[in-house]
Amino acid sequence: MRKRQGKPNLPDTVTELGTEDGCKVYLVGTAHFSESSRKDVVKTIQEVQPDVVVVELCQYRVSMLKMDEKTLLKEAREINLDKLQQAIKQ
Repeated sequence: MRKRQGKPNLPDTVTELGTEDGCKVYLVGTAHFSESSRKDVVKTIQEVQPDVVVVELCQYRVSMLKMDEKTLLKEAREINLDKLQQAIKQ
């Protein structure tokens, strides 16, 4: 494991926020299914070596995580334009 750097080399999609007690938060702007977003997240984690990583998920993705494999496969087979539009609106 690498030692943390004083000033990490971060992608342009990253905003560094500071707290009153000196903690730093690195907010990575991403787009779903974007390869460049995935690379930005990986680079940020490698550069920062954070103690904690938090992932924000929309309600639709949270509900997918709660499904068992059989239900998830059934939902995937039954996907249609209406379901996709509803997921985007959420």
